[in-house]
Amino acid sequence: MDEVKSFNQDAHLWLTKIHPKHWSRSHFSGRPVSDVLLSNMCEVFNGKILEGRDKPIISALEYIREYLMRRIVTVLKAIEKWDKLLTPTTHDQFEAIQKEATK
Repeated sequence: MDEVKSFNQDAHLWLTKIHPKHWSRSHFSGRPVSDVLLSNMCEVFNGKILEGRDKPIISALEYIREYLMRRIVTVLKAIEKWDKLLTPTTHDQFEAIQKEATK
C-alpha cells in the first residue's frame, strides 16, 4: 500500500475505503464463486461414461479407467504439438481480441 500511496494519493485513499477482499489477491478466498464449471465437467463426464453405467461395477470401473486413459493420452498428444504459451482456445480468444483492438 505504501507503493500505491507514493504513486497516487487518491488511489490509496480510494482503496483504503474498500475491503481488501474485493481488490487484493492476498485476500481472495480461492474458492469458486460459481459451481457452473464443476457442474459442466460432471455433466460431460457423466455423458461420456453413460455406456459403462449398465455394466457390473468392476466392468464399469474398467470402462471409466480406459476412457480416462484414452482422454489423457489424447490431451498429452495435443500438448506435445502445441508450441505457444497459451492454450489453443485462449490463444484464439487472445488473437481475436488483438485483432479487434487494432481496428
